[in-house]
Amino acid sequence: MERLQQETKKQRTMAEEEPATPTLNSNDVLMDYLIKFREDMTKRFDKIEGIPDRVTEVEEKVEEMGTELAYVKRELDRYRRQNNIIVHGIEEKARETWETRKLALLKMVSEKMGINDYFFVNGSHRLGKWDRNQKQPRPILFQMGVLEQKKLLLANGSSLRRTGFSISDDIHPDERRARFHLRQKASKMFTAEEALRCRYQVDTVKGQGTIFKQGTPHHFRLDRDNDWALVEPNTPMEQ
Repeated sequence: MERLQQETKKQRTMAEEEPATPTLNSNDVLMDYLIKFREDMTKRFDKIEGIPDRVTEVEEKVEEMGTELAYVKRELDRYRRQNNIIVHGIEEKARETWETRKLALLKMVSEKMGINDYFFVNGSHRLGKWDRNQKQPRPILFQMGVLEQKKLLLANGSSLRRTGFSISDDIHPDERRARFHLRQKASKMFTAEEALRCRYQVDTVKGQGTIFKQGTPHHFRLDRDNDWALVEPNTPMEQ
């Protein structure tokens, strides 16, 4: 009995000597939680608020890449066509070959243009489908072996007027239609002689076209949805 009383007294003494464990106030715990929650939500909202700007930035980059890709495709197309010419008016025969078309070209160049040089031709073919009821021969696309010879033919193309023959550059259909509208506009703006001397520049990627009359530019916007027709008012070509 005496031993039990001593043990009890000892335990009370130890409990009194131990420091008291501090108790947490429930309001303090809740306040700390709310502060951390607010900080976390603020960080999340900051990220969300930045999303529209990031989306806009991505859209601008995608648009820029699309424009660059369009220019690359255009340049590749021009490279593929750079040695080509299209000739209208050469008689179409039932059994013609690459060689007969080449000889017909050389004959036209010699007799109608007065150029007796030998022209290197890498290939040729008729454009469009044959129709037994067609009234005009289909044009021929010639791939010239030397770029300078192509330029010589185009530079002397005016000598074929009123001969039933014509020579033109091989360009993309969109650019061809845009140039057609520019030529029509030039014929209304200037005299026939002045219009013939005009130069034309077309950018179908940006939808712009320019008529150069004696070095003076006249700018137009091109309407892609209206078969590349011209749109007023005039706007400068972007660089």
